[in-house]
Formats: sequence, structure tokens, C-alpha cells
Amino acid sequence: METASRSQVQSAILRANLSNETVGWIVVGPLLALYANDVLGLSAERIALILALAPLVACLRFPLLGWVDRVGWVRLLRLGALLRIAVIVVMAAMPAAWLSLPMLVGLVLAFLAARELSFNTIWQPLLRAATDDADRGRFFARMRASFFTVSALSKAAIAGVIGSRLDDGEYKGLLVLAALGLLSHWWFLRQVPEPAHLASGGEPWTAARLLRVAAASRLLRRPLLVQILCALASMPLLVVYFRQVLHLPTGLVTLYTAVATVGTVASLLLWGRIADALGYRPLLLGMLVLSVVAAPLPLLLAPYGVGDPVVAAAVLTGMALIDGALSAGIGIAMTSLNHHLTKVEDATGELGLFAVALGLVTAAVTFAAGWFVGQVAVPAGSTAVAGGVLHLDPVKWWLVVAGPVLHLAALAAAAGLPNARLHFGVGEFFTALTSAPIRSLVGGRRRFAAEDAERADFCRFCAAHPNPLNHDALIDLVDDPSFDVRVEAVRALGAARSPAAAQRLRQVLAEDDDLADHAAWALGELGDRAAGPLLLARLDPAQTPRVRAQAARALGKLADRTAEPALLAVLATSAPSLVIAATLRGLLDLGGRAHAGIALDALSRLPSARDRFETLDALCGWLDLPNRWLLDGDRDDLPRDLLARAAARHRRDAATVALIGRIQARDPAAVADAFHAVLATSAQDPVLAALGERLDRQHWSIFCVLAGAWLVFRRTA
Repeated sequence: METASRSQVQSAILRANLSNETVGWIVVGPLLALYANDVLGLSAERIALILALAPLVACLRFPLLGWVDRVGWVRLLRLGALLRIAVIVVMAAMPAAWLSLPMLVGLVLAFLAARELSFNTIWQPLLRAATDDADRGRFFARMRASFFTVSALSKAAIAGVIGSRLDDGEYKGLLVLAALGLLSHWWFLRQVPEPAHLASGGEPWTAARLLRVAAASRLLRRPLLVQILCALASMPLLVVYFRQVLHLPTGLVTLYTAVATVGTVASLLLWGRIADALGYRPLLLGMLVLSVVAAPLPLLLAPYGVGDPVVAAAVLTGMALIDGALSAGIGIAMTSLNHHLTKVEDATGELGLFAVALGLVTAAVTFAAGWFVGQVAVPAGSTAVAGGVLHLDPVKWWLVVAGPVLHLAALAAAAGLPNARLHFGVGEFFTALTSAPIRSLVGGRRRFAAEDAERADFCRFCAAHPNPLNHDALIDLVDDPSFDVRVEAVRALGAARSPAAAQRLRQVLAEDDDLADHAAWALGELGDRAAGPLLLARLDPAQTPRVRAQAARALGKLADRTAEPALLAVLATSAPSLVIAATLRGLLDLGGRAHAGIALDALSRLPSARDRFETLDALCGWLDLPNRWLLDGDRDDLPRDLLARAAARHRRDAATVALIGRIQARDPAAVADAFHAVLATSAQDPVLAALGERLDRQHWSIFCVLAGAWLVFRRTA
């Protein structure tokens, strides 16, 4: 689809999808399970049988794939919506007394078949055709946030109406609500065009083509394994467990599902941005790590009636919020992954194969969960331990022990998945969560502000709160029309700590003379060793002094000793003091103690106290001295005055007082004698030796101040 039309199609899809989550929740989801438990009195095993039908019905799609393409995706979606409405009307009109298990299974199968042959077969391929890697995460976040918001509001309203049990009249009313939701789905689909590739025909779906797609599909390898492990780690019949083992009221169980939806909605926009900014793999890995961390939460749940009901509701609410957020993150990551790995023309077959394979496992897990709850958990009940603080049961043991093990296995499998954004990993995911995520999420729109000052302020915010969610925005702002904004964007990338930022900064350093000094500084902050050759090139005398100075500083921060010869060559020239000072600092940062004599000679060439200030600070590190004596005063103060004031505060013995007097009197011979006397009893050091040589051949100089500082603070130490 073209970019302009894709935006319109996405908006129509969002509106058409608003009610789908609520419809499934009512007709073939948790509310059906509650209805079967509270009104029909079915056992956990029979409820599991009904809920397990959904994934099994997925097999129906394969014989009809060629027919689906010929009829048209959108046309079939609308037809399927009408068929599902018809089934819902029959369910709503039928008295509960007529709903034997076979009758209920038949109606559920009819609904599932209509959904499978339309929505489940077509919806994901339609979304694949309407999105690409640049907008997929945000689109899915918007889509899921919108329909989960509608779902959360409806679930909250339902939870407020339902009491301790769900009765027949209440459920029939909810079925009417589901029918109205499907009617809106049918209506808004009118605005969605058929995908362009259907008009061109293409290879028909045959058994041979399906086998060929299956053999080549990357979805049926690691992605499927990850999904299977996540399915095994879950408890599909959680609402039945709440009712039959923990005896929670139906209203409280419904509240759990509503709050879980709120957790989903509240987190979806963040997960979508992360999926687009970092790629689906860091998001998936981060979600699996958080799933392991959150695994002990069910231990806080107690059977209803044991302890304070307010505490029970609070624990259930917190658990629901976290479960909803984790489910949303894994869903966004897996959907983005599946669509990235699928070709549009193969989408109906390849995504169908994935859904069927996963569905078979899900059905088996649901059957097993029904047996586990009905035959193991219910008879075992809940056992109080730790003086009644904790209440254990078989389901909790599965969720708390087996669940983390399976999630760790999924984590190991997911680590081998490809990623759409090669430079990012799970570390950036947690950085995105911990560095002002909400402000980064909301404030990202400031990059489009009309005022230069506001865009520049956004860049400064990004520098103060480095978050990978803002990387793309900053990279775009490097090309902003305003020079001030470009400068701030480049400097903010220096705090980004990402290979993507370093790559863009290297490009700026190589190509943009106006921003070269800022790019050099930023690359030094990043410690990007790959920028070494570019920085060395910027040491050339043809460059401006500021560019040369920043390049020299950056080379020192890279800690690459191969840059030492180039820095020494600069110090051997009559470069401006700005360049000499910066080059000297770069050499000192590299730790080239063997070149201490050259460094000290360069220090003596600096004309003012301000120029020498930074070099003296670095030399304090070489001499293992505190630098507080430099920092206590003004940078324009003479170093000997700074030393005298600091020494007077720290040490008042007679020898120090006498030494300070000689320094203030500018007596180089006295300082040199004292220095050599102490040096004779100290371990040999090239820096001290070079300093001693310069004391012997100089009149009063900065070397006397440096030697005096070593004498004063060495004694203090």
C-alpha cells in the first residue's frame, strides 16, 4: 500500500477492531467459562473442553485458502461478522435449560468456525499488508490500546453489575452487547479496501505450495518454540481456578480481567514505541525477564474469606495490572516478529500454519489445565503455611516454579531470534524503562514543534535523560533547519550510549565541518573507538583550532594508545594554546607516563592560569594527588595562591608552613631542594623524574607549584 493510503486504511482498521476483544471475551472467553460454571454447573474438565475448541478449529482454514483469496479478504471478513452475529442471536434466544453440553459445544463450534474462516484467517495478513517495519510497533500499540480501552471500559462496567455469581439473564444481555460490537465491526470494514496483491492473482494455494511455505518458514522454528514455551508457562483456566480453588466471587474475577485489560492499555503505547525504536527482540527478551521476576506474585493470593477482603482485592488488582502489561508486551513483540518474517503474498498460509501449530499446543495445554484444576487442584485445596501468611496449592506451584523455568527456556530460544534494529539489545530495553520513559514517550512529539527553542529544549532533555526511545528523533534532528537545534541534537547523541548514535555521529564528523567539533566531543563521550581514524584526520592543521582541540580530547577519552604519536606530533608544533591544552589533556588521559617530559614542557608553554587549569587537574591524577586545591578557587587564580590556601587549611605543621612560605616567596631553589630530598627516598617514577629535571633547570615556574603540591599533599597522605 502507498504511504498516504496506508494511514487511511490503518485508521479504518482501528475502528473496525474496537469491539473484537470484548466479543471474544464474552462469547468464547472467560465470561463463557464463568457462565458454564455458575449457570450450567459444568466441571473444570468440561469447561476446558469448550475453551480448547478454539485453537483446534484453526485447521479448517487450510482447505479454503485459495477460495479466501478469490472471494476477497475484506468481503469475507464482513460475511464472517454476519455469521457470528447470527450464532450469538441463537445463543441469546435459547433458554439455559436447552443448553446441554452438546448443544453448547455445537453453538461454540459454529461461532468459532465463522470466526476462523474469516477473521482468524484474514486479519493478521491484512495487518501485514497495511504496515511495515517503520510503523508496525506503533500501529499495533494504537490498535491494541484502542480496542483494549473499549474492552476495559466494558469489563469494568460488567464487573460493577455482576455480583457473586453470573446469572442467565446477565449473560444473555452480554451476548446482545457482543452482537452490537460485531455489527460495528461489519460497518467499519466498508472503509477498508482489498489488498492490491489480490488483484494480481498469483500462485494458487495448493498442498504443494503449503508444504513449500512450511519448509521455508522461519516462523515455525524459534518463534513457534518461544510461543509454545510461553503457553506452557501460563494457566489458561485462571478464572476457573479463581472460582473453584480460591472461591473468589464472580464479580471479583471479572474485576481481575478488567484490571488486566487496564494494565494492557496502560502499557501498550510504551511497548509499541519500544518495538519500533529497539526492535521486537529486546522487547521480547525484556518481557520474558520481567515474567520471571513477577512469577512469585500468585503466592500473595489467599482463598476468599481468609484474611482481609480489601487486601485480597488489592493483591488481585496488582497481579492483574502486571499480567496485563506482560501479556501486552509479549503480544506486541511476537506479532511484530511474525509480520517481519512473513511475506505479504504468503501471509494467509504461513501465518495460518503458525496459528494451527500453536493452536494444537494451546488446545492440549487447555485440556491439561482443565484436568489439573479439576482432578488435582480442587481436591488438594489450599494449604496455609508460614503461620497463615502464605496459602499454597498445585496451581501456584506450577505458576511459581514451572512457569519461571519455562520462561527462562523461552528466553534462551528468543536470544537467537533476528532483530529489525541490529544495534539494540535487552540492556537498551531496561534503559528505556528506567530513564524517564513516560516523558520520553509523550515528549517525543516536541521534535515537531514549530519553535526552534522548543526543539532544542527537547534535545537537552534527551541529553539529561538518555533513553533509546529518543534515538531516532535525535538522529532526525541532526538535519534540523536550525543550527542551534543541530548542535543540541549532536551533543544529546553523545549521551545516548548506542551504536546507532555513534554511527550517525561518525557521519557528521566526516561530512559536516560546521558540526565537526561537537561531533568529536560527542564521540569522545560515547567512547567510540571506531571513530579513531576520523578524529585523527581532524587533528590536521588545516582544521579550525576548536575542531582540532575537540578531536584531541576525544582521542584521549577513547583510551586508544595508538593515538599517542599523533598527539605528540601536535605538541611538537606551534599550535594555538587551545589546541596545545586539549592535546595535552588527551595525552594525559591516555596515560602516556613515558612521555611525561613532553607533557610538562607543553604545560609550560600554556600562557595563562586558565589554560593550565585543566592540565594541572589531569596531572594530579598522574601524581596521585587530590585535586581539591585546584577546585576551591577561581580558575583565574594563580596556582601558587590556590595551593597556599588549600595547604593552610589541610596541614599546619612547621615543615608545611615553611614550604608554603617558600612557594609564596617564589623561591625555586628551596622548592627544588625539598623535592629532591623527598624524591631520593621514594620509588622511581618517570613523572616525578621528569618534574625533578625541570626543577633543576628552571627559574620559578609552574613546575615549582606542581612539585610543591606533591610535597604538601604527599605528606598529608
